[in-house]
Amino acid sequence: MSIMTPNARELQPQKLEMDLKITPEKFGTIFSFIDFGNVNHWFDRDTGLKIDLKKLSDFSKDFFKSTWIYYGLDPLNKKSSNFINWMKIFFGKNYVYFKKIQKIKHYPDNSIITNKCNFDVEIAVDAIRLANNYETLCLFSGDADFLRLIKYLEQGEQKKIILIKGGFIQKELARAVDLLIDAEDIKSLITHKNSKT
Repeated sequence: MSIMTPNARELQPQKLEMDLKITPEKFGTIFSFIDFGNVNHWFDRDTGLKIDLKKLSDFSKDFFKSTWIYYGLDPLNKKSSNFINWMKIFFGKNYVYFKKIQKIKHYPDNSIITNKCNFDVEIAVDAIRLANNYETLCLFSGDADFLRLIKYLEQGEQKKIILIKGGFIQKELARAVDLLIDAEDIKSLITHKNSKT
């Protein structure tokens, strides 16, 4: 049963907890980590649908004690700097981690340049560094590179794991977590229609 209704945000918190199965009784204190470079592309196939930072922040505050968000910065792009500033407004400046995007040239003629900015290491370090403060880690990402972190936290630290993912993920990653939530099930809670489309 989908929770997607036009007024999904107006559902009672208890109803949201029941539908998503994110309950304090089961998961205790939850810290979440948002790999925004991954999350930002979850709904690319939905024309004009964009992640709404305020709604994402509100959703996080409904369920998680603390949320860290990670994203790349292009210092030569004013829109990129402004976007990071909005993240700081909605999530708190101490909970936003950013670093410069790398411009990667592809050989042999260097005619193709792609942007690269991964946060796997930063998220893993913070998740382990803060492990004494939470019972459950919620990860917003479908990146299989996090499998090692998940197994370490479960086996070495006895933590529970919630994974919120968009699209296909590896079966081993899906089997490793205590609760798997598809981004489609929270779409109306974290997105808006882009007025430019």
